[in-house]
Amino acid sequence: MAFRFCRRLKIDFQAVLFDLDGTLLDTLADIACAANAGLRELGFPTHPVESYRRFVGDGAGSLALRIMPEGHQDDETVERCSQIIAAQHFAYLAAII
Repeated sequence: MAFRFCRRLKIDFQAVLFDLDGTLLDTLADIACAANAGLRELGFPTHPVESYRRFVGDGAGSLALRIMPEGHQDDETVERCSQIIAAQHFAYLAAII
């Protein structure tokens, strides 16, 4: 598919990608479920789904940092939580597709 800008620039597209989380789909509950699974696995308390409205944005790493309890925001723990969140979220997506 070709698209022309101002008659001079022609760009050929191979694919078009959409970031659906929070833009076209309300996936807050799914993200909260994955993040709370990470917290549980690490032995930390979970958060209500609605709290995730202020936690999301800037990717799984930032989400993991924001949900961790104070005093447990070291790089290793945040990275482990981020990995769990991503694995849980992808497992959920794979199950519904």
